[in-house]
Amino acid sequence: MRRVSLPALKEGMKVGRNVYSAGGQMLLAAGQRLTSRTIARLAELGFTGIYVEDELAPDVAPADMISEDTRAQATRLVASILEHGHKPSGEGKVLAAEAIRAVVARIVGELLQQPRIMVDLSDIRSHDDYTFSHSVNVAVLALVTGMALGYPYSTLHNLGTGALLHDIGKMDIPLQILNKPRPLTAEEYEFVKRHAAFGAEIVAGRGDFGTTVTNIVLQHHERYGGQGYPGGLKHKDISPFAAVTSIADTYDAMTADRVYRRAHQPHEAYEFLAGSGNHLFDFNLVRHFLHHVAAYPTGTVVELSDRTVAVVTGNQPGQGTRPRVRVLWDGLGMLLRPPREVDLAGETTLTVTRALAEDEIAGLPKP
Repeated sequence: MRRVSLPALKEGMKVGRNVYSAGGQMLLAAGQRLTSRTIARLAELGFTGIYVEDELAPDVAPADMISEDTRAQATRLVASILEHGHKPSGEGKVLAAEAIRAVVARIVGELLQQPRIMVDLSDIRSHDDYTFSHSVNVAVLALVTGMALGYPYSTLHNLGTGALLHDIGKMDIPLQILNKPRPLTAEEYEFVKRHAAFGAEIVAGRGDFGTTVTNIVLQHHERYGGQGYPGGLKHKDISPFAAVTSIADTYDAMTADRVYRRAHQPHEAYEFLAGSGNHLFDFNLVRHFLHHVAAYPTGTVVELSDRTVAVVTGNQPGQGTRPRVRVLWDGLGMLLRPPREVDLAGETTLTVTRALAEDEIAGLPKP
């Protein structure tokens, strides 16, 4: 199974993972065959790719970090809060604290059962789904990092709550700015930057989330070297929980398709963060974050340093750039029979040199 971009989807392909709407409703079920109509509908909804089953690695199935039910519940909750907050009456600006606590507790509980968890799945979401899914992804990524840092349960719960609510201030930003299909003007960007302060006011006004959660919401755009906003804070003046959330926020934003730009590949976001330590972000926090991130998620087709081509079959903590692979083609593009299984973590003479594009994959002989 692997993620295939929308232009490369064909009639008859079998859906590999359930596809959900912005509201958490299932649109396509795993095992369903694609038709021209369903592909066109995915395009209308703003999806840029989905997971499909194919012959490259039929036995490989990348796992999500949390269950589909939990992800859908969390996404619906965030969507409800933000959508109601954009109503003229502002009726949604009273946060459902108990529901938020419950869904965060559910996420934390599932993650704690997976001590060797990896961020090993390329995200699929529509343009309309971005803000809702982004909030859930950031919460999960921040919590995985918090676990790596050894945070106790109570701290993880506060971290997850703040990360889930980090963009809550966007309910005070007009939708025509948030959904603008072109780069923002300087004036619009300055207004959008106010969402951090708006969000902190909303969370603080609720009264029962505490200063840790409020600081995460307020400071998630602060940067280690003082380049961030709204306070221009530097390293030790930034809440460590906000700093963790800012790394998760950056990674997820970079790897998501937006209406005004294509997503960066996971390995590009990985490399960006790896080079940002003690400049944009605290180096120690970046190190713990990347310990559980796969630069080449399972299902990615890659070229190795000996010119052979392989599909990634798995990843493990601390080896984000050295996955397990199945070598399917030799250096001349000819099929290898049988394929060769290699764990790059133990094969120091080989490295991944690049991820192949869809058109390159399509030109390879089929297994």
